[in-house]
Amino acid sequence: MMTDVEIPTSIYDITVKDLHSNDVKLDKYRGKCMLIVNIASECKLMKENFARLRALKKKFSNDLAILFFPSNQFMGMPQKDSSEIIGFLDRENVDFAETFAMVCVNGTEADGLFKYLKRERPGIISWNYHKFLVSKSGQKVERFSHRNLFLYMENEIKQCM
Repeated sequence: MMTDVEIPTSIYDITVKDLHSNDVKLDKYRGKCMLIVNIASECKLMKENFARLRALKKKFSNDLAILFFPSNQFMGMPQKDSSEIIGFLDRENVDFAETFAMVCVNGTEADGLFKYLKRERPGIISWNYHKFLVSKSGQKVERFSHRNLFLYMENEIKQCM
């Protein structure tokens, strides 16, 4: 667990775990806009979000990295292990995003990445499919709730490029 003092000053200094428990440095995405999304497999918002995120990835291609972070912090969503998450992603044909290990996005147990993002753009994450857009330079962070219109987010992504 990271304290506020330990939260990195750059997103590129953060390391996350992939679905196989391997370390992944976010520096790997330097030079791309990152769209970081907390997801839940059993959420009613999943189908629409996946369709729209797939379209954004197609439109912005290699300039946009979509990063999924499963979380079960809302409405008693069931805990999934990595094999269940991989099975879900295969069934939903998710080939437009990279998915990482299950995380907490709020509270004292929140993952360091989400502590960093919420320090940059304060506020609680209120539901699944909350999104953070990080500019190519890693300096600018925007946030979008599950209620934000995708058209607005698309315009922000264009500015990010």
